[in-house]
Amino acid sequence: MVHIVNSSQQITHAALAPASIHSRWINLQLLVAAGVLNKDTAFTPTLGNTFRLLEMQLTVFPSVIDAIAPLFIHLRTGSSRTPTQEDVAVNWDDIIQHAGVSTPRFLFAGQQITLKWPMNRLYTGEGRRLGCVIENISSTVGARVWVGFRISEG
Repeated sequence: MVHIVNSSQQITHAALAPASIHSRWINLQLLVAAGVLNKDTAFTPTLGNTFRLLEMQLTVFPSVIDAIAPLFIHLRTGSSRTPTQEDVAVNWDDIIQHAGVSTPRFLFAGQQITLKWPMNRLYTGEGRRLGCVIENISSTVGARVWVGFRISEG
């Protein structure tokens, strides 16, 4: 058993009633229709001044079963002001770093899949949002995309 004591050797309130650490999922849903350069954008509400991004999950559901859905995916974080699609795609910071790539996005070309990234990244300073932009590059297949961010605030 661990005891936290202060200078007078008394057990502090933190030891008697420790604060629990909670995390929560914030989920975004995006839908892009079939057609080259169709886009959709989604972002979270403004998060606190200090939060930790614990994990991300991305699930892609092509609109046609067993079809390949080629998509450009931008996973980004930025300022708390109300963003536009261009802000999220171009002006916000990458969540996943892309070495040697001039455009902050990655290409997904596949069937239904779920991808997970353990992050454990601390964000401090002004309130931030997490967001995603999906760009379709198929003329025949659309997609529904779910993005989940597990965060711990405080």
